[in-house]
Amino acid sequence: MLIHSGFAQQKTIKGVVSDEKGLPVPGVSIMVKGTQQGTSTNGDGQYTINVPSAASILIFRAIGYATREVAATSSVLNVSIRETTGDLDEVVVKGFGAQQKKITVTGSVSTISGKDLVSTSVANVSNMLIGNAPGVSGLQQSGEPGRNGSAIYIRGVSTYAGSTDPLIVIDGVPEPPEQTYSRLNSMDANEIESLNILKDASSTAVYGVRGANGVIIVTTKRGKVGKPVLSASTNFGFTTAANLPKNVSSYDFAVMRNEAIRTEQSTYGVSAFNDLIFDANDLWKFANNRDYLPSEVAAYPGLNDAQRAALNASPALYYSSRDLFKDQFGGRGPQQQFNLNIAGGTEKVKYYTSLGYFSQGSILQNTDYFGANTNSTYNRYNFLSNFDINAVKNLAISVNLSGQFGTTVGPGIDGGTSLGDRYKIIMQYLYDTNAMMAPGIIENKLINSIAGNPGTPSNPLGRKIGSLLGNQNSIRNLLASGSETTYDSRLSGRIGAKYTMDYLTKGLSLRANVNYENNYSKATTYRVTLPEYSVRRNPIDPNVLDFFGGERTSSGTFNPNPNHNSVNRTFYVDAGIDYARTFGSHNVTALVLGNAQKYYLPFDNFNTPSGNMGLVANVAYNYKEKYLAEVSVGYNGTEQFAEGRRFGLFPAYSAGWVMSNESFFPKNDYFTFFKIRASYGLSG
Repeated sequence: MLIHSGFAQQKTIKGVVSDEKGLPVPGVSIMVKGTQQGTSTNGDGQYTINVPSAASILIFRAIGYATREVAATSSVLNVSIRETTGDLDEVVVKGFGAQQKKITVTGSVSTISGKDLVSTSVANVSNMLIGNAPGVSGLQQSGEPGRNGSAIYIRGVSTYAGSTDPLIVIDGVPEPPEQTYSRLNSMDANEIESLNILKDASSTAVYGVRGANGVIIVTTKRGKVGKPVLSASTNFGFTTAANLPKNVSSYDFAVMRNEAIRTEQSTYGVSAFNDLIFDANDLWKFANNRDYLPSEVAAYPGLNDAQRAALNASPALYYSSRDLFKDQFGGRGPQQQFNLNIAGGTEKVKYYTSLGYFSQGSILQNTDYFGANTNSTYNRYNFLSNFDINAVKNLAISVNLSGQFGTTVGPGIDGGTSLGDRYKIIMQYLYDTNAMMAPGIIENKLINSIAGNPGTPSNPLGRKIGSLLGNQNSIRNLLASGSETTYDSRLSGRIGAKYTMDYLTKGLSLRANVNYENNYSKATTYRVTLPEYSVRRNPIDPNVLDFFGGERTSSGTFNPNPNHNSVNRTFYVDAGIDYARTFGSHNVTALVLGNAQKYYLPFDNFNTPSGNMGLVANVAYNYKEKYLAEVSVGYNGTEQFAEGRRFGLFPAYSAGWVMSNESFFPKNDYFTFFKIRASYGLSG
């Protein structure tokens, strides 16, 4: 009878969860209060859940929204939840996985939701940070597709003699300093649940010497109890140069060259260099982009009226003026992103799996000629799988598996150790030349010079311009450089365990994490032997262009680039004790943890030291969420320092008073929260 009565009280609730604008909210976690029974909304915000009785309370939770409790009084229950940017009940992830309500945090911590990151639609996560949190600035390092990330500065520059990079921590695992942004900028932003930025010493002290420039903690998405929820997203866009330099026109260059020669004549005599001065006819042709004066066209022998009209309208070959920067960097780089993910689970196993693709093109133009394609492109594939397993009482297992596979193609210019360096060389090509240089590509032929002897009708400017014509053409130099293709792969696996020991004392637990990361990169170079031509106007009909040359001695070369090949591996392990307990109005959390990390280069013959290890302790206390105090200490070191100076102690203290929670604080709709806090600490 009791069993029959229990089933008789079961009740099915259905409904839709929406935001304040009436739009459905997917992925909302719904739990029956006081039980482990729950579900989540689908892509249309819909849910179905069985509750024990009509007296049950449903708890609705979602990142970025206020938690709401609603009585299950109706079989159809539509619920509206409120967005809470900066909500005080929001949980903030701090150092080594410690969590606190935002209202009780005494250090300086900023949180950025994954939703805010994705809305920026830029190429990588480091660029998404800029402008999304106070005290965080950045400097973009390159415009190269796939490598155009930013160097991040948290509260300015904290280290003047060493690296200024912050510590990046992804799902509890610090990234090695040798690979600071590598994994972060290869992540798909759709995988990220939240970013927490630790800015002051009281927050970063637990990371010791590695926390000197601030800490960025990345938390990826995880599964929730409920039916599988399949989500897909895509976006498309373009990149263009915001402000290209303005180069001097051929006319302006000629005028300035004349002035320079006249200055020289004041020293060497009025007849010196007269043969290099551009006369009035030359200047007219430069200004009007024509090779012939109207009078010269009229006097040209053997031409009919149609040919003369065509020649009068024909753009200049000899007296042309080229916009070098627009020719090279005036394109539009396409960008596209796709993501497909599925999440769900039961009380025993929860899962989240994501697949992503990202591609980006460059703004380079005139890069595809006769098999020599020096355009820059970036393609990346991502996968992420997170599992939470509660198969055994008191023991929770978490597993993270992730990978990023990228291919970067760019110019193979000698002297550049990275594509960013090679782009600087391309810019140097432009700065070293001028608008009078030989044309780039005409009638699908690469031009390296003007045919004919200097001073003749087929090369009228050869004597005056001299070496300014010829192989200085930046398009030709770029194409001749060939292309370099770099393949990158990053694989990471983490397993964590948490053992709850409430049977000893409530709130006590043990935890441990082990992580392995493998990065591999290789590069190959392909360089084509280009058919190159010289050009002139046909002497009989100057509307026709004559091309000479075009012979090729070989088809090209394909070479591996061993100097750019690398393999590195990172091992990380930590283990510790957590304690969280509430005694009436007193709330206490504590953490003691040890950790070690080793960055390993298998082919490093120098055995470069790269290990880190340390101990961490943290205690936080608050009374009625009004009076706050926290003490942290980190004792850690690195083998990169000399013996006897490898370890340091980094203590920190902080306190706060939430005055707005006092009974005397005036209640109004405009001034709802007021907290005073102070901190002191020592970081690396």
